Amino acid sequence: GDSYHAIFATECSFRKFLTSISWVQACDVLQWCYGYDYDDEDDTKIGVGCALDEGSLFNHAEEGVANVGYSDDTSDDCIALWDIEEGEEILQDYDSFDVGLDWFEDLINQAWGNEVFDQTHWSGVEKAVGGDEL
Repeated sequence: GDSYHAIFATECSFRKFLTSISWVQACDVLQWCYGYDYDDEDDTKIGVGCALDEGSLFNHAEEGVANVGYSDDTSDDCIALWDIEEGEEILQDYDSFDVGLDWFEDLINQAWGNEVFDQTHWSGVEKAVGGDEL
């Protein structure tokens, strides 16, 4: 089937997108996004990808437990790694495609993790992305 993803090549473009939606929606979007190598020829071209198809419904599981994945490192086609029973949860190893991206990980930590992140902070981020200084 077709695959639908939003790709943000720069921190500025991703932050501008996040500030165009509500704070609650932005926190949800962060759950569906991942560091993404959008150019197989150039390892420095890393941005943020957001799954906008059924892939956003897959939950995470470690390698060996995940029941869906990719046939090889160059494939974009997700396949069942073994027979999946009706009603069984679909699990994917996010680490198999998530590329580390420091500024993106910082956003996730602010929204969900170790840092205090509230709507007051979000307003500050919105002001910070008013120009292209990021």
